[in-house]
Amino acid sequence: MRKVPAPSLLASLALTSLLLATALPAQAEDASPKDAHAAKGQLLASTDPTPPIHMDKDLALEHERFTSFARGHVQRMNANIIGGKHSMNVRKGHDGMFRATYKAIDTAEVVCQVRRADHDPSYFVGVIIFKEQVLESVAKNANDCRNGSFQPVAETAHRVIFSSKRGGGWH
Repeated sequence: MRKVPAPSLLASLALTSLLLATALPAQAEDASPKDAHAAKGQLLASTDPTPPIHMDKDLALEHERFTSFARGHVQRMNANIIGGKHSMNVRKGHDGMFRATYKAIDTAEVVCQVRRADHDPSYFVGVIIFKEQVLESVAKNANDCRNGSFQPVAETAHRVIFSSKRGGGWH
């Protein structure tokens, strides 16, 4: 009996890459942006009452509760922790121009994720993913700077993790 040599690892990887490259673009064309987030287990905080297909009723209800909780939590963080325009810093630069900066959370891009806890299915884990932005305005005097148009100059991504026992509130 004649032995057939095993394919090399490199050849196997090349074949796998080729198969994936041809299959994935076709799937990506069919999926909407909302479906793409749902496939990753992420949902944008939206007002759509229809739960994603992969969620059972309890998980969908907890996602709805968590999304409501997350919106309020982000608003409180914007007002109290981050500071927003109330904590604006105005400085005069070496070029004689004034720069006003403040931090704020981009509320339009907040993502809420909810899943069952691995250790006990009656517990849920919720994650808020958001970006904290540094916004800046530049003008010739301090008043124009404070009232000017602010543009994002830096951002930091954050994840805040919460837990909940079914219907018990988020902590």
